[in-house]
Amino acid sequence: MEKALLEQRTLRPAIGQLAMERGWISRKGIFKILIAQKNPSQGGKKFGEVAVELDLLNKSQVDELVLMQSHPSNFIGEILVGQKVLSVPDLIRALSEFNKLLKEQG
Repeated sequence: MEKALLEQRTLRPAIGQLAMERGWISRKGIFKILIAQKNPSQGGKKFGEVAVELDLLNKSQVDELVLMQSHPSNFIGEILVGQKVLSVPDLIRALSEFNKLLKEQG
C-alpha cells in the first residue's frame, strides 16, 4: 500500500505542464521560469511564485493549478491493480463492500 501511495504522489503533473495544457503559458514561458528559478537571487522560490513575479501567470491561476495538482490523477485502486496487488474483481468487491458500509452509516 505504501508503494501505491508513493506512486500516486509522484504521478502528479507539474504546475507548468498543467498551465500549458490550459493554454495559460507557452513552453518558452516555462523555460523562462525554470531558468529564473536557478538564479541564486530567487532563493528556492516555487514555480508559481516565479511565474507571478515574471507576470507569466496571475495569483488566481497559480492557486487553481495548485488545487488541480493536489487532486490525485490516478485512484489508489487503479494503482494497486496496476501493481498486481489486487485483481480487478477484488477491487470491485472491496469497493462494493465499502459503498455498502457508507450506506449503512449514512
